[in-house]
Amino acid sequence: MTPSEIAALMREITETDEIGVDDDFFHAGGKSWEALSLMVILAERSGVKLSLLDVFHTRTPSRLADLIAHRSVTER
Repeated sequence: MTPSEIAALMREITETDEIGVDDDFFHAGGKSWEALSLMVILAERSGVKLSLLDVFHTRTPSRLADLIAHRSVTER
């Protein structure tokens, strides 16, 4: 997934237009239960296993995209 796709998903989940590719999900208003939704949707769409801690530690769309790309290579 691209950072732009992840940012769009974050905006959809949080119902805000304020999240760009380098914005922190939680600083933009994301809540813990929304992080859980984000984790599940990202895993479903990317096919990469993610944990809730991944979302808490990798808070921006850019960093999440990097993590997903890295895991998609290493999980093969």
